[in-house]
Amino acid sequence: MLRARHCTLLPLLATLGCGRQLTGGPPDYGDDAFPDEDTADDAGGIGPIVIIGAGVAGLATAGALGEGILLDQDSVVGGRALWSGGLMHFVGIPDQEEVGVTDSPAIAATEWETLTGWPPTEGTLRYLEDSAATHQRLLDLGLKYGMLAREPLTGIQRLLTLQGEGPALVAALAAEVPAAVDIRLETSVEGLLWQDGAVVGVVTGDGEVAARAVVIASGGYAGELARLAEVAEGEFWEPSSRGGSGDALDWAETDQLGLANLPNIGWLHRHIGVPMADGKLIGFTYDTAAPWIWVDEQAARFIDETNVESVTLTGPLRKAGSVWAIGPKDEVFAALDAAVSVTAEAAVAADSTLRCRGDVETLAELLSLDADALAATLTEVAGFQTGHQTDPLGRASDTFVPYSGELCAWRPGDTASKTYGGLVVDEDGRVLSTTGAVVPGLWAVGEAAGMGAPGLAGRYGFDGTLSAVVWSGWRVGDRLATE
Repeated sequence: MLRARHCTLLPLLATLGCGRQLTGGPPDYGDDAFPDEDTADDAGGIGPIVIIGAGVAGLATAGALGEGILLDQDSVVGGRALWSGGLMHFVGIPDQEEVGVTDSPAIAATEWETLTGWPPTEGTLRYLEDSAATHQRLLDLGLKYGMLAREPLTGIQRLLTLQGEGPALVAALAAEVPAAVDIRLETSVEGLLWQDGAVVGVVTGDGEVAARAVVIASGGYAGELARLAEVAEGEFWEPSSRGGSGDALDWAETDQLGLANLPNIGWLHRHIGVPMADGKLIGFTYDTAAPWIWVDEQAARFIDETNVESVTLTGPLRKAGSVWAIGPKDEVFAALDAAVSVTAEAAVAADSTLRCRGDVETLAELLSLDADALAATLTEVAGFQTGHQTDPLGRASDTFVPYSGELCAWRPGDTASKTYGGLVVDEDGRVLSTTGAVVPGLWAVGEAAGMGAPGLAGRYGFDGTLSAVVWSGWRVGDRLATE
């Protein structure tokens, strides 16, 4: 909990009135501690609007708002989007019409539960209704897209990749941030400032900053090891190489802000775990176009393995239960870095993680699979590889190789790609307390707010959520600019 602060210690907040205490959270979080929802927007402090985080969500908010202070602990703007592939999700856009796809927010809403594992919420419907406008607004920034791709679960063409990927999006959004916005990099935010149940500023490593409103755009918690460990479902996993540090969740625990859907994480199931001498598991990324097959507890294939980088496939992978990836030993070791091949050989010798056998029956017994079912699956795959049969899952025949000789199996590991849970916000992006009341002066966008709307990404998430991050920043920025 942040220590209590008094107005006499805060020159920037002196006009708030001497003797009224500023604390790390409201003294009483009952419903009576908050103004009526209709007046909550005007109940914050004085000064500019402060935006915490200069990633895509924060840049979009600042550009739409046109003023305020933008804070980021990094030395550059852009956050994790600087390493993003730039995949975005759109509904009812001209690109679809050009290729004969009939789509609309209403159609997408009927399929939302299939795609994300949850029925659409009011926030989902608003996101879908705004989708075409979001697409056009990005075009107006000078951004261009590649060819339409299909959603993995619905098969509908709704995915577009930005030319120039994430860095191009960052550059376009940053160019829209006017000079009136005070961008302060290498500035950490340690907590929120409160007065009488309202957020009135932030505490930074450089001091306290007064604000009439605060927008949390600090990202998710994909890079926060301790948080991920609490919700990880795989046998082993790795954090994202870059990602949110979980600051918004820390503030929520300190200041009694509402949290929801924290286990909703976009996992990429694409690592081989190799135990090191100290017993720790190291994950090695393998090429998703490599000739692996993935089988469930019935030894049956259930997904196109060349598409396993899709976070939307988290749902089918979880439904499949205990999943094994199987491939020819030579191919397995060819996909690993030469520097770890000795460790991998040791893992095989110990039957740990990488498990290799020369015949199907012995391998099936080792994996607790039905030998006849596994043999039938391998025979079926042989037909796909030769082109005599078409894979009903859509995988191209030239990505299969003969499954002969010694085969290796391993459990795919998890890498946190993005997070779909976070602060609870209302339909306008205002943060709610643990009691469900609007917190005056506090807003949240992007991953910090579960992609920007309650329940937007459901249980499984969906591909192209970068569009939702941008949308949520523009929604809140536009709203605050009119107040």
